[in-house]
Amino acid sequence: MNIIIDHYNFLNDIPNELNFPKYIIDNKVLIDIELQDSPKVIHNLNRVNFFVGANNSGKSRFLRGIFKLDSFHLSMGTEDPDDLINELRKIDQIFKDNFEGLNEVSTIIQSFIKNYKALKLADQSAYLSNYKNKIPLVKEIESKKEEILLHNSKLSDYALEIINKVTKLNDRIIFHIQNNPSKKTYIPVLRYINSNVELYEEIYLKTIENQYSIIEKGRFKVSVGLNTHGIIDDLRYEASSTEAKENFEKFLSENFFENNKTRIVASKNKVLKLAIGKDDRGLELYNLGDGIQALILVLFPIFMAKKGEWFFVEEPETHLHPGYQRIFLNTLLNNEYLKKKNLRLFFTTHSNHFLDLSLLEEDVSIFQFKKIEKEEIEIKTNIKPSKETLDILGVTNSSVLIANCSIWVEGPTDRKYISKWLNSYAGFDLKEDIDYAFFEYGGNLLAHYLFDNDFDDLETSVRDKISAFALSNRIYLLADNDKPKLNSPKAIRRKNLEDLSREKDQFAYQNTEVKEIENLLPVQILKDFLPELIKNEHSDLIKKISFEMKDYKEVGLGSFFEKLLLDNEIPEDDIKAFKADSGTLNANYKMKLCDFVINKDYSWNQFSTKNEVLNNIIKRLYDFIVRKK
Repeated sequence: MNIIIDHYNFLNDIPNELNFPKYIIDNKVLIDIELQDSPKVIHNLNRVNFFVGANNSGKSRFLRGIFKLDSFHLSMGTEDPDDLINELRKIDQIFKDNFEGLNEVSTIIQSFIKNYKALKLADQSAYLSNYKNKIPLVKEIESKKEEILLHNSKLSDYALEIINKVTKLNDRIIFHIQNNPSKKTYIPVLRYINSNVELYEEIYLKTIENQYSIIEKGRFKVSVGLNTHGIIDDLRYEASSTEAKENFEKFLSENFFENNKTRIVASKNKVLKLAIGKDDRGLELYNLGDGIQALILVLFPIFMAKKGEWFFVEEPETHLHPGYQRIFLNTLLNNEYLKKKNLRLFFTTHSNHFLDLSLLEEDVSIFQFKKIEKEEIEIKTNIKPSKETLDILGVTNSSVLIANCSIWVEGPTDRKYISKWLNSYAGFDLKEDIDYAFFEYGGNLLAHYLFDNDFDDLETSVRDKISAFALSNRIYLLADNDKPKLNSPKAIRRKNLEDLSREKDQFAYQNTEVKEIENLLPVQILKDFLPELIKNEHSDLIKKISFEMKDYKEVGLGSFFEKLLLDNEIPEDDIKAFKADSGTLNANYKMKLCDFVINKDYSWNQFSTKNEVLNNIIKRLYDFIVRKK
């Protein structure tokens, strides 16, 4: 999604925060006084947006600028709707100059221009009402195509162009209406949830006004948390908000209180309490951990939001353990109640954990901020976190040594499979980033992560480096079974790791015993995936396909699937391009298979039946995490 800043209000309504310092977004200046007619576009926005950068890199100022921005267009493309309007006007003039008998066409064009102007004046409900209650104007133009051809064939091209332009503009208007924020809420760093007679909301709001010129007005709101008690107290009389409160309490119950019924209560002395299970007295919120208080402070207004609201939150990771950060982001992305609200969320953050958690999420965009000169800020949009990003955040190697143990895997799909299998096996008793954290070492790059680049003394290097890491953290290292040649560097390294695993309680080495982690998937799941590999439906042929795990244990799944389909009379032209040159699945289909498995509700029994290798790997990993011998 893109925000297009309107030309007509360019010098009048642009917040100062967007005008200074100079923001250079993907090598294009956002606001340039000398180029007033150039599009002003903030692009690659998503459902969840993280603004990352060092201190004083401009990310908070930019976030407040978007919050304050009032008049703009939302679009999936970067083309300015004003340009479409100008083109329609030119076509309208051509019709007027060439044929006066088709005044209806001009009327239709003018109606669209009028509706567009109404949209710019924020009269969106009127347009949407007209759109729903009348025959779409696009169809009216389409109905006149033959009439236009009969009267003047030269105008037919213009007629088709009108249909195209009007359709595009109509789609833009509807997209904007459906996604334009119904309300904007700013949640500053200055926030607190436990109010009392000496600490009340007005003090915080006045501070925010004085510092940032942010005032609550119309659809612009500021949430500092101190009004939470009053909101909850008022909910006793608002039946319409009961569903939101109950869903929030369900979130607390599932994530923190072992599914015991949980209620958040406003007591008479302005104290918030959590009543858990059968205990109606409740526990004062200030007697709970800072992490739970911080989550409630930020997530409660998000759960209470109406459809289409936008939230701008400064540093949501404040007081949050990495495990709670995972709960926070997973809730925003996957909670079904929140997903229905069509919310947009903008966060400034210094947390590398949020970046780590969002790597494989399609609904997250990351914007990287960097000061390049005193008055210029560079913004890279929709990035994938890199070494540069981590350096900007001040992340060092020791940053991965936070959870109770580290699971070292070769890549993102390994990580997703292991997480899925662990959750299926342990029933979500373990929490990622609390009980364990993943570290991706990239296959052959293992040597560069674990060991010196000068790799002369293999045995000493391996043992010393692993031992040094394990002083601070317990490491479980999972590697593909590459069958290295005897006495090769890989073989020597593998032997060292196996020996060290037997000697050190803090370190466990495990290879997959099959070619790659995908080869651990059972027969039925791979069979379920077969329709994804062919272009046309061949359900009768697929039903007849039969194979066993031993058939694919030690071969690349790309080669295996290709031969399997051809042997079972699937036409070669109907087989998709899923095989890599190495015989494995290519990167695209590795991810497709992984997402297919992750998004299906397969049980541990389905994964593990007649699958001794996977059973042993996950049981050993679980025991290692919970420190069982």
